[in-house]
Amino acid sequence: MMVYGRIEYLPIYKLLNLQTFIFLLDSRYSITWKMSQLRHLHCRSIYFLSSPPNKYRVLENLRSVSGLNPSCCTKEIFEGIKKVKQLGICNFELNFSSDPNCLDNLRYLHELEALSIVSYSLPRSIPCPASFPPKLKKLTLCKTFLLWEDMAIISRLPKLEVLQLKAQAFECNDCNGETIWEVTDMGFPVLKFFLLEWLDLEYWRATDDYFPCLERIIIRNCHKLKEIPQVLADSVTLQLIELRGCSSSLVTFATKIQENHEDLGNNILKVDAFDTIRGQRLFNNIGLDMLFDNIFNNGG
Repeated sequence: MMVYGRIEYLPIYKLLNLQTFIFLLDSRYSITWKMSQLRHLHCRSIYFLSSPPNKYRVLENLRSVSGLNPSCCTKEIFEGIKKVKQLGICNFELNFSSDPNCLDNLRYLHELEALSIVSYSLPRSIPCPASFPPKLKKLTLCKTFLLWEDMAIISRLPKLEVLQLKAQAFECNDCNGETIWEVTDMGFPVLKFFLLEWLDLEYWRATDDYFPCLERIIIRNCHKLKEIPQVLADSVTLQLIELRGCSSSLVTFATKIQENHEDLGNNILKVDAFDTIRGQRLFNNIGLDMLFDNIFNNGG
């Protein structure tokens, strides 16, 4: 079931055999635990009415949810949707949750493979690696206002293959200085796809091969970014660097990496640049609709 129009009240809890519900406008919906056939649930804001009562089974068939309010990130509710493979947590309110550690409950989603978090409020924190689902392969962050040092936590997710960092996912380490992300520790051993979009990052640096499986780098509208790791010139897996709305200096830097690959006899790497910025350009915040609509995009 997909709803496009404006509806003040829709009693979907009565549709006990409903398998898919998609609501595309700004609205909040409450879900009952009686909807045992539900498989896919996508709205702007979703609430579960309560913890699952004992007389109802968990939603065994539910596989994807987007728009879940952080107030529902409890152990009891996650255990009630424990078969979910894709989850989008979205918060457009002033308070992320009454429980500042609610994301630690992600550990109870043992089947989760793709997670996205969009938040327009604090806290600026991320769970410890042990709190992330063990099978997590894809992570998307937007408006989470983390520090770049927190990337060390994300790098410890053992099965992470896709990482998408969107508008204000991370913020400046030092507002009076340059924004630098220095890759440390073990790096990202199985990461294949990396997207950076609308970030204030100026320097992305690494002194070793911390991305041994990386195949595609997509950088969009990171206007301040001047360089990416020079060690990528030695990568044997990298196939594509796509730059859109980036500075001419970054395009030059990426082109030199491509030339280095060619000098080594590796002609696999392709560098594509679109809408290159000449000089400086100011930009406004991204529209909310675009941010939400891209939550589960794989980046191509």
